[in-house]
Amino acid sequence: MKFGYFYSSRSKESSPSENYQKIVSQVNAAETAGFDLAWAGHHYLVPDRHMFQPTVSIPRLAAETESIHLGMNILLPLHHPVAIAEQFATMDVLSGGRTILGPITGYRDKEFESFGVPKHERARRLTEGVKIIKKLWTEESVTYDGQHFSVTDATISPQPIQHPRPPIWIGANKDKAVKRAAALGDAWLVNPHETNDTISRQLDLINQPTGEGFHGVQPIVRDAFVAETDEEAFDAFGPYLEEFYDWYDDVGQGEAMETPEALDLKRDVWDRFLIGSPQTVIEKIVHLHEAYDIDCVILFMDRPGIVQDDLHNSIELVGEEVIPAVRNRL
Repeated sequence: MKFGYFYSSRSKESSPSENYQKIVSQVNAAETAGFDLAWAGHHYLVPDRHMFQPTVSIPRLAAETESIHLGMNILLPLHHPVAIAEQFATMDVLSGGRTILGPITGYRDKEFESFGVPKHERARRLTEGVKIIKKLWTEESVTYDGQHFSVTDATISPQPIQHPRPPIWIGANKDKAVKRAAALGDAWLVNPHETNDTISRQLDLINQPTGEGFHGVQPIVRDAFVAETDEEAFDAFGPYLEEFYDWYDDVGQGEAMETPEALDLKRDVWDRFLIGSPQTVIEKIVHLHEAYDIDCVILFMDRPGIVQDDLHNSIELVGEEVIPAVRNRL
């Protein structure tokens, strides 16, 4: 079982530079605790919090860390794949081959409108983009003629140093998108929003990832928080999680989901979250592996506004108690 740490946008209680330093501190703590990777989300035009762009922030984290892998979502339909292929190849070199690319289609109208990209083209743009990126990372000269993107005798330099190329985990929510993600990338990156029942059914729609290392795992993102007791964990994390899910609902996340009602935290959906004492979280992660063949869990502990001391304590408890116990069980 591999463990990831998902860092988030930051509330505006502190300056941007202070907020980014908090992220650096969190990722350093995660690496020290034994996490295998750190993950960054991606949005544009988020006025109520600081959203650091991953193509710029990940290289800083690469310089601050030694062994932890660094992954990021990227709203690929809004970008030309040549640009992403070049930028990410450079990041792979700078990090010593520690990068994972996570293309997503996106769902917020404001992002598509601001970039002048028709939202209905997003799936096809993502598909063409991933195909071109894979070719640019593995072939000396690439020619591709698509509906939205075309290149002729294209060569990037430097290419990534990972072989055959960096892993590609594609985020998706609805059934059709899940099938596309699994077929197009190395893995479907399971979203944090859906219930376990929905995730179980969707995993039955696809084949298990194959390959070595990060190319051959089935990753899932789950909201998570660990404290000495279940009650302490919910008290420390619950209010910030509820606030963030209200934001998801406001910006249209439900439109992209197979079961939009899962965003309503008033319903009995809390069972999918990895929140509680170390023993509670250990049992839930073991269940994810035994029931769904999940072998990489990315813990989303950093919701805007969370008390930093509580967050660092959660990271430490995962490293000291959860990771060793889960790996011993599996």
